[in-house]
Amino acid sequence: MKGQSRSMVAWRHGWVIVFATLFLSCAITVFTSFTAIQLILLRQALSMPYGLPEEAVAVRVRRHAPPSQLHEVESTLSEVARILAASDTVLVLEGLDFGLAVYDPTGHFAGYPLAQGEYFGRGDFYSGLPMALVRYESPLHHMTQQGITMVEGKMMQVRGVYGREHPFFSDQRSFVVSLLHSSSLLGTWYFSKDSHLVADVMALLQGRGYGTQVVAAKPDEGVARRRMFNPLYAMVVAGLVFMFFNIFLANFVLLSRYRNHFAIHVRFGATRSRLLAKVLFCGLGPICLGALLGAGLYAVTFRLSDGFNLAFLPTWVAPLSIAVTIIASLALWCIAFLAQRVRTMDIGGI
Repeated sequence: MKGQSRSMVAWRHGWVIVFATLFLSCAITVFTSFTAIQLILLRQALSMPYGLPEEAVAVRVRRHAPPSQLHEVESTLSEVARILAASDTVLVLEGLDFGLAVYDPTGHFAGYPLAQGEYFGRGDFYSGLPMALVRYESPLHHMTQQGITMVEGKMMQVRGVYGREHPFFSDQRSFVVSLLHSSSLLGTWYFSKDSHLVADVMALLQGRGYGTQVVAAKPDEGVARRRMFNPLYAMVVAGLVFMFFNIFLANFVLLSRYRNHFAIHVRFGATRSRLLAKVLFCGLGPICLGALLGAGLYAVTFRLSDGFNLAFLPTWVAPLSIAVTIIASLALWCIAFLAQRVRTMDIGGI
C-alpha cells in the first residue's frame, strides 16, 4: 500500500507535474532575466557614461539655424581639437546617428581590450586619414572587407573591433570615429573633466551659431529607479503571480483525487507530516525535470530570436531560475496539501 501511494502521484500524474512546472520555469526564467537586465541597465544609468570619471561634464549642443556645411563642421572640430590639445581632457561626442566620435590622444580608452585590432594611436586624432572602430557582429563589422568599411557614406579603415565589455559598446551604435571625422556637431559632448577649456569650447560653438547647455552627465538616481520599476515590470510580476495561482489550483485538484488514500494511511498511523514528506518526495523528480526543461526551452527560444543575446545575461540567471522554480513548486505542493480538508484525513472521513 505504501509503495503504491508513493508511486501513484509520481507516475500516474507525473506528466501533469512536469508540464505545469515547465510553464512555471519559463515564467520564472523570464522574470529573472528581465530583472537581471533591469539591474544591468540601472547600474549603467547610475554610472558615468563610457567609463568617464565622476568629474566629467556633459554639454548639449543644438542649432536652430540652418544646418552647417561639412567644411564648417570640419573647421569647428579642428578648432576644438586645438583647444583641447593644451590639456589631457578626453571628449566623447554622442550625436552621430549610429556611432560616436572621440578625442583621446592621451589613450584614456587604450587600456580596454578590443575583440580585434587595436585602439587609435595618438596621431590618429590629428590625421586626415579616416579610421574607425566598429562594434563586434554589427552590420559594419560584417561589411568590412580587407580592413575597409563604409561609415556615414565614407570609406574608412577599420582600426579595431570592440566587444560587449568595452565602454563604447551599445546596441544602438555600431562605430566610433576620431573627432575630426565626425559629420555633425549636434548632440551631447562628454568632457572627462570640468576645466576652463570646456568653457572655451562652448564659447567657440556659440560664436558659430550653436546653442550650448550644461546638462547632467547621468540621470538622477530616483528617476533611474522609477524607470526600472515601470508598468512593463509590473505586468511581468502580475503574470508570474497569476501563474503561481494556477499552479496551486492544479496541485490542489490533483491532490484532492488522493484524499481517500491519505485517509487510509492516517487510519494505519501515518501522520500528516509524514504524508506531506512523501508527497513532496514523489513530486520532486517531475518538478526537477520540468524546471530543467522550462529553462532549456526559454534558452532555445530566445537564442533563435533576433536582437536577443543570451551572453548579455549574467551567468547566475539560469541556475537561480531553476533553483527558484524547484523551491516554489515544492512550496506550492506543500500549500496545496495543507489546504486539503482535515476531516478527509481522519478515520471518520473514510
